[in-house]
Amino acid sequence: MAIYNAAWAIPFLPLLGALGSLGVETQRRAAQLCVVFSGLSFVAAAIVLGIRLTHAPGAPFDSLLTFFAMTPPEGAVFATQFQAQVGVHVYALSASFAAAIAFATVVIQAYAVTAMRGEHGYRRFFCGSSVLAFCTTGFVLSPNLFDSLIMWVGASASLYVLLSLSWQRADIARHAARAMVILTASDIALTLGVVFTWIKFGVFSSLLPAPAGQTSADPFSFGVISQGVIATLHHEVASTGPRAILVMGIVFLVAATVRSVQFPFTVWLNDTATSAIPVLAIAAATVAPLGIYLVARIYPVVAHAPRALPILALIGAVSAVLTAATGIAQRSITRIAACAVASELGLGLVAMGMGGYSPGVFIAFTSVFTSTLLVLAVGNLVRVYRTDDITEMGGAWAKLRTTSLALGVWALLAVGIGLGAYYALSSALSGVDPAGGVFSGSERVVVIIVTVVAAALVALLAGRLLLTVTTGTVARRRGFQHERVAEVENTLRRPLRLAMVAAVACALVGLPGLEPLHLGSGRI
Repeated sequence: MAIYNAAWAIPFLPLLGALGSLGVETQRRAAQLCVVFSGLSFVAAAIVLGIRLTHAPGAPFDSLLTFFAMTPPEGAVFATQFQAQVGVHVYALSASFAAAIAFATVVIQAYAVTAMRGEHGYRRFFCGSSVLAFCTTGFVLSPNLFDSLIMWVGASASLYVLLSLSWQRADIARHAARAMVILTASDIALTLGVVFTWIKFGVFSSLLPAPAGQTSADPFSFGVISQGVIATLHHEVASTGPRAILVMGIVFLVAATVRSVQFPFTVWLNDTATSAIPVLAIAAATVAPLGIYLVARIYPVVAHAPRALPILALIGAVSAVLTAATGIAQRSITRIAACAVASELGLGLVAMGMGGYSPGVFIAFTSVFTSTLLVLAVGNLVRVYRTDDITEMGGAWAKLRTTSLALGVWALLAVGIGLGAYYALSSALSGVDPAGGVFSGSERVVVIIVTVVAAALVALLAGRLLLTVTTGTVARRRGFQHERVAEVENTLRRPLRLAMVAAVACALVGLPGLEPLHLGSGRI
């Protein structure tokens, strides 16, 4: 359908907004221009998603441009055509995530128009966040690994720009550099995976029939990679065997776990917590979930890599336990929020690792909205109480009713209403291996036990945060006028209300097109 070409507008509208903001005279006008273009991107994403849902049985839509092509001479070492393509791939998963990320971006930018007024790098934040939206939406819409790699690396670079807004401060610059080092590790891992995949499946792809409108099959296409994995298992790919699939799975999972803030790589999101609240919000809501999205796109590789899935599930469960426990011990409310985000994504990896493709994707999808809701509520609390120490807060329910309600909604979603822990445990109890058969009893028991502990700790973390902040009276401290504590201005409450409604609607309705109530053990 030609209307699907509107998907090109989803990533490029924020990019146009970023470029246009550079020519606007005042910072506030530049910020408003970026918000407008991000809003138009969300409108385009919503239209594409609506059309896709009304034509769910239809085949996915691809629109491709050849980035460059190379035809080696006869007798070359790699006797295959190298053709790198970029474009958009529209189906239920990509359309849903594109709409979610576009929504989170415009809500966070609308919040930042007021929240970051007077901060260092005000214009740079809106320009950088719009470029980041171009990369993140481009990543979820990418039709192949080559395009995904470009957007993945671009997201890392854009996030570094946001982290270093206050580069004049030595502590901020140090945290930004450390976060960038960790994110670069995921970039390197994904690059190795892309190169290794081309080396192993390049010749194989040249033997496949060319899709309609193309001269040859794209060696980076997710469909070609899936066919290559199956052909490898049947010994139909030269010089490639199960060990090659294992190596692919390992490098892709390293990239995914780093980006999804899994232990010990939680440092990069904790470092983000030292930046402005909108930076933390956009990193947690639009960058961190991309790790699980990557696993979903290359699921045939990890599903057929020996023991890769149960190891992934165990990593997610252990990481959820450790990050939740760390959050419980923290006093900094921004670091607590970062730990909560990491724990939720850990449960998503548990579901993916135990064969629950749809539940894992659903958890990643809902995390876009719940992370936005949590961090914006935290931002209001920090703004009002002039501290990020939760022991110096209190009495928010009487003074900040809208913010307290938003925090309470997030806490209810975190303790179980959001169904994240339920889906993770359901997948572990089912234990259906997507590659065939079931996981061993010992693997399932270990993952189930650790997941139950993680769910309990996440509930404890949410309860501690909510009760500490909302109950009691405003803490008294030197130099703070506690009697002046009041709800934030309406320009900061409106984005919070939008995030709250979206988070509740997402939890109730579920992920469109993926049937989250189905465990999806056979969906690869």
